[in-house]
Amino acid sequence: MKRGAFFFLLPVSLFSNAQRTYEMIDSMRAAIPLIPAKEERRKAIAFHELATQYMHVTNYVDAASNYARSLTIANKLKDSLLIALIYRNMGVLAASQSDYKRQMDYLLKSLAIYEIRKDSLRTGGALKQIGDNYLRQDDSAMADQYYRRALAVYRRANDRLGEAMVLSNMSLLFRKNYEEKLKMALQAQEILDTVQTDNPIPAVNAGNIGVAYLDMVRYGKGLNLKPGALIPATGEGRLAMSEKYLRKAIALAQAKGDVENEAYFTGVLAELQEAKGDFKSAYKNIRFYYDRNDSIHSQANKNQIADLHNKQEMDRKNAALATSEGEIRNQRSRMLALSGGVLLLLLIGVLLYRQSALRKKTNETLQQLNDELAEANRVKARLFAILSHDLRSPIANLVSFLQLQRTKPGLLSAEKIKEHETKITGNAQSLLETMEGMLLWSKRQMEHFKPVTREVPVQSLFDYLRNFFATTGDVEFSFSGAERLVLNTDENYVKTILQNLTSNAVKAVRNIDNAAVEWSAKQEGGNIVLAVTDNGPGLPREQAKAFLKGAAVEDSRHGLGLYIVRDLAEAIGCRIRLAETQKGTKIELQFGS
Repeated sequence: MKRGAFFFLLPVSLFSNAQRTYEMIDSMRAAIPLIPAKEERRKAIAFHELATQYMHVTNYVDAASNYARSLTIANKLKDSLLIALIYRNMGVLAASQSDYKRQMDYLLKSLAIYEIRKDSLRTGGALKQIGDNYLRQDDSAMADQYYRRALAVYRRANDRLGEAMVLSNMSLLFRKNYEEKLKMALQAQEILDTVQTDNPIPAVNAGNIGVAYLDMVRYGKGLNLKPGALIPATGEGRLAMSEKYLRKAIALAQAKGDVENEAYFTGVLAELQEAKGDFKSAYKNIRFYYDRNDSIHSQANKNQIADLHNKQEMDRKNAALATSEGEIRNQRSRMLALSGGVLLLLLIGVLLYRQSALRKKTNETLQQLNDELAEANRVKARLFAILSHDLRSPIANLVSFLQLQRTKPGLLSAEKIKEHETKITGNAQSLLETMEGMLLWSKRQMEHFKPVTREVPVQSLFDYLRNFFATTGDVEFSFSGAERLVLNTDENYVKTILQNLTSNAVKAVRNIDNAAVEWSAKQEGGNIVLAVTDNGPGLPREQAKAFLKGAAVEDSRHGLGLYIVRDLAEAIGCRIRLAETQKGTKIELQFGS
């Protein structure tokens, strides 16, 4: 585990509550396409803000993609202030992936812009980030040089937060000189306790103080530590101070949705608990650290961000090439304008051809939009056809019963009233299941309207079902034949299909002894077949007929669920069939290889 934690400032936007951040991301994604094309700077800022929000929830791949989009527009507009801001935040992104060389390249570009603009305050921020970069690489001399330049700028501007951030990171330069390190870190903490900020630096600084007290216990031998106002005389006292500041850091990080620092300082707390002999708590916290850290710093993320960076560089070179080609075309146009009437006629022909091509492109775009609108209307019509049947019946029964109770309360006996209440309860449960299925299907329609095909191991699908239905009692689940079988399909669509079919099977065997549901997989020629079998009473004839023909069945507990199964299966080219079985129901899904 790393022994020091650093903070890199995001110049625009603040860390916020994670749920609020996700809501903001959804709103911004919906708003960006509505920005008029001519308002390019507004769109560049929107992409930058969206990328920054993705950074707050550690979604580094989408952050890199949106920073690249913002930078492309900013370069086109030659907006130096926006370009410098994007470079600084791309430096933050590079640091999160431990790519310090690329981070230094971004920071030096932003610093050069601020110096040309004589923007002293932003120059201070860039100087601090460069100091952070050198600190990460253990170059204390260069880090101290840039920190002192940044500290002078912040103090002249009376920027207390900036001053505290520089002091916090400068404290790390003292290495094992714990007395000086704590003096500077506590000086920074004293400022931070008086400053209202959503910035994660208060959590980072408090955590670093906790790490310092822990290191005095772990590595204190031979350091000639002098007990005093800052350094307790005993190891127990130092551990108590360490735990105090580590828990403070974790609480501050949780409050701001700062997942990375929460995970890191939880890992340090686990080491402290190990030193105290509290192995149970230590194991729990170290597992939390590794789970969070793996999700944030996966190699797949690093590779995707590197690809996006290469694409950005290629786009920049292509833009420069396009500019050069534009100048050459202008020169040729001037020469052709002097050549006479024949060339003039040729130019007119070229213009007419371009106009025709643009008109054709516009017509194709309009046709595509019309097709998408027609498809949306068809989906809506299908959905309302189901809802009109599956939602109205339970509600109508409830209204009828309530009206009867109000107008003729003595008409029904207690036994009849109880019977009606039982039916209404069942209908209400059916309505809830139908609404849950409807919401799931609607989410799939919005987020994954078109399937995204990739290789999906069958074993991972069976593991998903095993975990999803782990709490289902009185039903024995079994899975077989998945070894070395891989589907080329959309994982989300297949999971939804398998989940719905398993839920139907569980309902079918709910009230029988020795209830069992079995999933099996096998290779048939060039196809892979997945099958679910239950030992229930079997699918009724009319329901089976409706299911195979693609009609909505009459039972509201299954109408929408089976409709979802058919709809999603059709979208990914999966064939569904009812197979013969001695008892219960067996449904097979056939996937092409």
